[in-house]
Amino acid sequence: MIFLKRRFRILSGFVYAAVTVLGLQLCPSAYGAVTFNVSQLGPDVFISGSGSYNTAAMGNPDVIPNFVPTLQGVAASIVIGLAGTANLYTSSGSGPISFGTSAVNFGANLSTGDLFGFSRIGGGFCCRAIVPTGYVSGSQLSGTATYTNRTISSMGLTPGTYIWIWGSGASADSFTLNIGVPEGVPEPSTFGLAGVALLALIGWSRRSLLENRGR
Repeated sequence: MIFLKRRFRILSGFVYAAVTVLGLQLCPSAYGAVTFNVSQLGPDVFISGSGSYNTAAMGNPDVIPNFVPTLQGVAASIVIGLAGTANLYTSSGSGPISFGTSAVNFGANLSTGDLFGFSRIGGGFCCRAIVPTGYVSGSQLSGTATYTNRTISSMGLTPGTYIWIWGSGASADSFTLNIGVPEGVPEPSTFGLAGVALLALIGWSRRSLLENRGR
């Protein structure tokens, strides 16, 4: 009986972890303060983004005038929205070093909404949050950028989900980038993990029931 209880606890923990991962994939807002989605829209690459940054604990920003929406995969840099003056906040953190192979700094042909984005930098800092000048920490941001007559492949972008995290506690923040991933649809591997865990628990329960009946 003790052995069976131990096995049940192990399998239950596995199921909990799998379902938690699945929940994060289904609800990106649960782990991403700002989320950008890159998709192929006919002959164009379309980027939409929304969310908020917690800049209150990030110190004084660098103020950059005439900032324009651009994208560079090898530098993990992406900005959307209407051109203007931007505030750049820098913090130590972690995340992928790139989300593509091209070193070309592509400029958007069309853009709307707030000027904001993200850039990964070296020197042990990792994360740079980009917001419009005068931005109030925690305020909602939204915007778009369109690259006409481009494809995700021609821009050297690697499909997948990328997450950068910085800060801790009340000042924790993150940026999530989905490239070629349908919004709200988790990757197949996530469903596989949850499915295996649930099948294992069902199989164990059935086996235990049969064993108890045979006693």
